[in-house]
Amino acid sequence: MKLVNANLGIQISFHESIPTILAIENPMIMTQFLWNMMKQLRGEEGEFILSDEKELKFEKCSDLLLDPFSVELNSKKVLSALYKRLSECGENQLESKSKLLQDYFSLIDQCIVSSGIENLTYDVDITWNEIFKVLGVRFDDHCENLLDKVLSYLKILSDLSEIRLVTFLNFTSFFSKEELEEIVKMAAYLKINVLFLEKLEPTCCFKQEVRYIIDKDQCIIINQSL
Repeated sequence: MKLVNANLGIQISFHESIPTILAIENPMIMTQFLWNMMKQLRGEEGEFILSDEKELKFEKCSDLLLDPFSVELNSKKVLSALYKRLSECGENQLESKSKLLQDYFSLIDQCIVSSGIENLTYDVDITWNEIFKVLGVRFDDHCENLLDKVLSYLKILSDLSEIRLVTFLNFTSFFSKEELEEIVKMAAYLKINVLFLEKLEPTCCFKQEVRYIIDKDQCIIINQSL
């Protein structure tokens, strides 16, 4: 798989199970890189081309984590994808759904009669999404530590989306080498490519890695350990 941005002069080739590090030491280039990536993730036009034999939809196949502390296992985006998947499974349970709603409607009618309040009405056409939302269906977000939260997030991405590339911003500042290796191991198992985007070249090294460095003079240096 490849990530190309011709305007920035960046062409990154990913190798299965091998982490890629991109250190951008020039602040202007780093800002431009992130700005354009965030635009494309919102579905806007951008400069990046993500491909694997054929061009992939960037917003569907890529994700960006700006801060490990802000990772949300139950973000609006995640729950939307979850409810969609569950709703598709629910199409085979229409009879059970109908029985469930009949019980709810009967209970509501009893409450209305007991209240003595007149002229009340309610919706009887309820979607699976609304049922899941009311019942608070969500992922268990209890994690022992920050690493477990990131690993859980990667698993959720794999289960619910077509994500093929995750970019981690400055993650080497928050995790030890052993923890970073756990992230790489999980991503490899899930067949997700990882890009560690750093403002400075990290001191830690993986046993196998591909490292791209854009220095302050905008020179591109490539180091590989495969």
